[in-house]
Amino acid sequence: MNIEKLSKDHFLIKSLVETYREEWQRKQGQRDKEKRQRFYMSDVGKCDREIYYLFHNPEKKRTIADRTIIFFRHGNLYHEEIQFRLKKSRVVDTSRDLEYGLEDFEIETTGRLDSFVSEDSGLAVTEIKSKNPYQYKAKEPAQEETDQLIWYIFAAKQSKSLRKRNILDYGYILYAERGETDDFPFKGWKVRYDEQRIQGIRERFKKLWLAIQAKELPQRQHERKSIKCEYCRFRDFCWEGVPEIPTPELQSDSSIEKPEQELVESVEKRFVELKKQKDRIEDEMENLSEILIKYFKATGINETELLRHRFSPHISLDEQFLLENLKDKWPLIAKAQLKLIQEAIKRGEIDPEILERAKKITFTDSIIIKKEAKNADQESLKY
Repeated sequence: MNIEKLSKDHFLIKSLVETYREEWQRKQGQRDKEKRQRFYMSDVGKCDREIYYLFHNPEKKRTIADRTIIFFRHGNLYHEEIQFRLKKSRVVDTSRDLEYGLEDFEIETTGRLDSFVSEDSGLAVTEIKSKNPYQYKAKEPAQEETDQLIWYIFAAKQSKSLRKRNILDYGYILYAERGETDDFPFKGWKVRYDEQRIQGIRERFKKLWLAIQAKELPQRQHERKSIKCEYCRFRDFCWEGVPEIPTPELQSDSSIEKPEQELVESVEKRFVELKKQKDRIEDEMENLSEILIKYFKATGINETELLRHRFSPHISLDEQFLLENLKDKWPLIAKAQLKLIQEAIKRGEIDPEILERAKKITFTDSIIIKKEAKNADQESLKY
């Protein structure tokens, strides 16, 4: 049987992709490179520099990729489907438009929340997020998602048109998995309103508004290789003039003995299988660890027959303190790295007291297997 894979340029695929781009161009594309006049509450997930460019240099965006347009459209379809079903089940408040416009007048900001869930005591702001399988694995919503929800709650509480309705001090974030590879494709969280957090968010945007008006370009907040930068359409413009070390191209090497194709195919399948098992095991271990840590915390017991609870330290260093106290000895360590300082202490070049005072230690709960349990397991393998 002769089967030939179609290229991306084949008329069947090409014409399909063009329908997505034409649709995007009609709806969002016409405004894509217009200068912004205000903030959106969804901007909480963007870096300050990207937002600045949206106001001053929107024409510098790179062309949006076909795959991005397609992913966005499919995400919107999931979104619309869930909204329709929630409305049909009368879970959401239907006395107003499902997607409700909000404003934070003090900072020239608008937002459009997905829906209000109607409860006996009032209305709960609810956001729907469609996720790919990797993002869906998250144990809790991303910080930018909870920040957006909190800002919506704040704006809803301030809204004159909603003053007769009680806006609750919590909201919901609902995840829908696009890939449908998980055992269950929906999960959600109840998020409490945080007054201190919203004030911090609003303060950030007040300062950013002043910087935008004064045309003061904010500093970069992420490394060029970060996910934020990789997916930002201003990446090339933002990093223009800063040299980048290119990733080397893979070249065939005739000096290396090539494995048999049959072996490669077998190993390839086994590798994928083990990777899936590893992901499942890591997820299960994390869930089990949470239960065990709760047990140790609730009882005050530090160990069981097989396991031991301990606080694992994470050490960071106060660089400003080190700079002030090491002075001319700073070149001995080149940078504030624990290992370098410890080596300099061993050589007698730095007073260990300086290190102790520079340490910033945070502790996390961890669980280790007791030596006796490990030895018993090893013994069982002998037989």
